[in-house]
Amino acid sequence: MKIFITAKAKKIDSPNKKRLKKYWKYIYPKKYVDILVSKEQLENFVKNAKKQNVELIGKLKKTKDNFVYIDIPDELMNGLFKLIEDKGEKPPYNQKSFNNVGSHISVIKIDEFNDNNLNNIKEIGKEFSFQLGELKSLNPYGWDEMDKVWFLTVISPELENLRKKYKLTPKIDNHEFHITIQVKEK
Repeated sequence: MKIFITAKAKKIDSPNKKRLKKYWKYIYPKKYVDILVSKEQLENFVKNAKKQNVELIGKLKKTKDNFVYIDIPDELMNGLFKLIEDKGEKPPYNQKSFNNVGSHISVIKIDEFNDNNLNNIKEIGKEFSFQLGELKSLNPYGWDEMDKVWFLTVISPELENLRKKYKLTPKIDNHEFHITIQVKEK
């Protein structure tokens, strides 16, 4: 899981591969450092990771306007983005209007935070584990500018328990936790 590789990336020289492996081994379980994922291997990898209960980690963060999320390395999203055959765009999360959040798992929406007076979430800065689920696409209800989105579902009992601790439903709007990978505007 450490290095997501496309056909172009097979040409990466050894020093760069070593640097990538070094980077990824601090984030994910060591036994996955050397797994290279191609378009053909993506579905197999996700299925195997799910079967083996591979747990990935991310840090809980909060924006100034009270959006709470798990920070995910942008490289994860960028690698998966290249593997989707349909031509879409990267999600707009690196824009100022989205607080330059980048790749993430939404945990508490701004309105949930404000409506429930969640001023003191003690877990900000702590790491939470999650597992990868399925790669899905759909026409997003409520995101009117987009015709289609592709996302990787995420399984995390820890995040569900965090939401319950603050008297919220286990999942946002009863939707799966997820990492948005690609969007297609209308």
